[in-house]
Amino acid sequence: MSIFEKILVPIDGNELSQRAVDEAIEYCKRSGCKLTVLYVRPLTPIAHPVAFGDYFDTEDDTKVFTPTKFRERLISYGNSLLTTVEGKCKSAGVECETVLEASDDPHEKIIETAERRGIGMIFMASRGRSGLRSMLLGSETQKVLSHSKIPVLVFR
Repeated sequence: MSIFEKILVPIDGNELSQRAVDEAIEYCKRSGCKLTVLYVRPLTPIAHPVAFGDYFDTEDDTKVFTPTKFRERLISYGNSLLTTVEGKCKSAGVECETVLEASDDPHEKIIETAERRGIGMIFMASRGRSGLRSMLLGSETQKVLSHSKIPVLVFR
């Protein structure tokens, strides 16, 4: 039995976050805790491969990229990720709740969601950047570690 009733796993679709989800599901299965899975989509159009996709890979002048299309693509992508995790949880017999949020500061939304939903532990992946690259690019995991009052387990 776990000391945590609920854990939160933020995902972004990369391979490491998917592996973290799988580990979190196993943890919940063994311990009996509930899983909340969070996808935070960006609010503003940035260089996001899912949002822009094929818009810049074509000679087609009729394709016009709009903020609405940006939002729709990321919502669809997030829902797809969350649906996949729901299926994994159902197969494993783990109670799962999914949350789709929007923010240009994912670490703030992760912490806010965890606090609002009574989460006992945040279970998240880290890409393992270090040195100058980490300082320049930042790390949502590092920001959560720095600002969260809720325990954080980092999966590598």
